[in-house]
Amino acid sequence: MGRISIKGVLIGAITDTFSSMFVGILVGILEGIISHLARIPREVFHKFGLLDLALVLNGLAFSSLGGYIAALLARHDELLNGFLSSFLCVILSVFFMASGIDHHPLLVQLLLLIAAPTFAVLGGYLRLRQKEGSIWR
Repeated sequence: MGRISIKGVLIGAITDTFSSMFVGILVGILEGIISHLARIPREVFHKFGLLDLALVLNGLAFSSLGGYIAALLARHDELLNGFLSSFLCVILSVFFMASGIDHHPLLVQLLLLIAAPTFAVLGGYLRLRQKEGSIWR
């Protein structure tokens, strides 16, 4: 347990999950406004996957940020703490998959389930490299 920073993991998880939800909601609102003002049917955004792409990139970016914050606060075992910061995102994803709320194909759901911890580890790795002073060399 000494390798895990509970504070870092929890703050990283909250940053990841709630920030991506907040921005996701803003993207949805922006989609509605653009659709209304430009008189573009909302189906256009879904048909070409633009909304899905924006939401996936949003989620992965915030998973990286959550992993970075967890590693920053932990000050040790950056990769482990970065990885663990994705726990809330993974739990919610499994819940959405099991309850049928997520309507994406199963393969896409599984890939996103793997991608969240991977990007969280990437955030921890970036913090580790920064700590070592070799990120920009």
